[in-house]
Amino acid sequence: MFYMIKNPTSNSNPYRILSKKWLLVALFSCSWLAHSAINIPDVTSQQLNAQYWQAKLVKDEGVSMNKAQVQAFNQDLFATNSYMV
Repeated sequence: MFYMIKNPTSNSNPYRILSKKWLLVALFSCSWLAHSAINIPDVTSQQLNAQYWQAKLVKDEGVSMNKAQVQAFNQDLFATNSYMV
């Protein structure tokens, strides 16, 4: 006995197209929820913006190392950390 198995094509299943549309709707709604403060405990919507944290900086906190200190730090970091490439 031989059994004939028909391979479904993309046109033969109308639910395949419908499921792709629902997948896109779900992805868009999930990305919106990820950026909302509703799901993050103890975080306000203002805290999700960089301006909130920049306003908290004291003027002298902006730059903590000069150019020579940055170069020395980077050189030491690459010399001592094997994960730095």
